[in-house]
Amino acid sequence: GIPQHRVNSRLFCDICNVFDIHDTEDCPKQRNVRRTPSYSSQESEF
Repeated sequence: GIPQHRVNSRLFCDICNVFDIHDTEDCPKQRNVRRTPSYSSQESEF
């Protein structure tokens, strides 16, 4: 079968359920969904 978890040929966003627009990691909504309080200090170092 085709491995569903890893598709490198096309971009797919799990959050928006859209193809070819952006990847799940590049989703603009993801930044609002992920709320890790003061745990990931890599994104904001201000």
